[in-house]
Amino acid sequence: MKFLKTILLYLSVLIEMILFFLLNVVVGLFDVLLSYSIVYVPILFFIFKGLLDLQYWQLALFVIVWIVLRLFRHSLQKVFGDKLDSYRENLKRHRRALDHYDGD
Repeated sequence: MKFLKTILLYLSVLIEMILFFLLNVVVGLFDVLLSYSIVYVPILFFIFKGLLDLQYWQLALFVIVWIVLRLFRHSLQKVFGDKLDSYRENLKRHRRALDHYDGD
């Protein structure tokens, strides 16, 4: 019985890690592509417009989806903390920690 509980515990941790990974990939993909400015949204749209023959109403939908995903990411950030930080945010935190450690 104890062996079964241990296996179930490891399995639940593995499932949680996979879900966090998928959440980071889905939300983080838009964060990496569009984290600097909303100016990139129309640029990416026109790149995709040429490649996929998209319509102009889809630009509005694209912007709305981008905003919703950013809001979703920020709300998840409040719940899960730095588990969902982007690479850039983790790099800034690491540099601050090094500066503090070095006494600069």
